[in-house]
Amino acid sequence: MKKTLILLMILLCTLCACARKEEKLGGFEEPKEKEITPELKEIFDKACEGYVGMDFEVLELVATQIVSGTNYKFLCNGTTVTLNPQTAKKYVTVYKDLEGNCRIIEVEDAE
Repeated sequence: MKKTLILLMILLCTLCACARKEEKLGGFEEPKEKEITPELKEIFDKACEGYVGMDFEVLELVATQIVSGTNYKFLCNGTTVTLNPQTAKKYVTVYKDLEGNCRIIEVEDAE
């Protein structure tokens, strides 16, 4: 029974990898195109809904990571929402789950 389950899991992983156009599972990879497409802009904007403390201007896609869904790492200009706003380059990592829900999971300095 264990062997059958293991074989089924391997088959499922293989099928998922093929369905993802041969993208690797696990680590972040640099994308072929860094340009922000309308689809990427929609993902980013959806993730930013309700985020407080900083406004972001997305500049380019830096990396993607296939997980149970997809992580997208964007390079952005981040501006604090304060009396004296400060702007700095930030990496914003967005998680898009398999149902299409998006959220920011990390914001880090790019410089």
